[in-house]
Amino acid sequence: MKGENVKEAIVLKCQDLFDKDRIVTFLSPAKGRFEAVSRGSRKLTSRTMGKMEPMNLLTFRLNAGRSLDSVTEAEIICSFSGIRQSLPASAAGLYMMDVINRQSAEGEENRPLFSLAKGCLRLLEGGLSPQVVSCFFEIKFVKVMGYMPSLHRCAACEGPGDHLYMSYRRGGGICPKCLGTSGRDQGMEVSPGTLQILRFMARTAARHLPTLNIHPSVLSQAREYLKCHMEHNLPGRPAAIKEYEKLSG
Repeated sequence: MKGENVKEAIVLKCQDLFDKDRIVTFLSPAKGRFEAVSRGSRKLTSRTMGKMEPMNLLTFRLNAGRSLDSVTEAEIICSFSGIRQSLPASAAGLYMMDVINRQSAEGEENRPLFSLAKGCLRLLEGGLSPQVVSCFFEIKFVKVMGYMPSLHRCAACEGPGDHLYMSYRRGGGICPKCLGTSGRDQGMEVSPGTLQILRFMARTAARHLPTLNIHPSVLSQAREYLKCHMEHNLPGRPAAIKEYEKLSG
């Protein structure tokens, strides 16, 4: 039977198939998002019982099948058990898995997205604020997906500057001149601190986040803009977002 070894993959979603099996959605660096069948993983005696859970980082063998490949020899690299001990952290992790599952391309190599997902799970595991991690994930996710908001230039005329009116319809900051011409449509005013945080998160690596000190009002405003930007530019509203918003306040 032809197959391949998958060195690293994150479980995004799993759903029951018949009485004993599961269809599992994974994210890997080389394959991007893909589905496979985990045979017998619902049986109490199965060696894969408990391994096919969202957020688990696994290594396994993928064997070719008629419609879907099947997973064998699965081993957990990291279960991120620390995340699961906190409801806000769990909600944030599941929210990120849901966003990736719904809005990333299937079967396309995406190493930056895998690196982002893995890095954000490690940040949550390390105890960093779920709100900060989620904000970082959102700005990096829209960047990876090609919908990065304009933070240094006017999204309409490309004039440089610190433009504090952010339009999610136009894709970023709007300068006073363009704002006076076209008016305020589908956007919001942000503080200089919010613009600074968005710029910092867009360019920085995950390892620098633990040292970042963000005022709650700035973080809240940054997340509000990113939420609107994602809803306008990316299809679908993640199913986990309502639960996440409830738990994260």
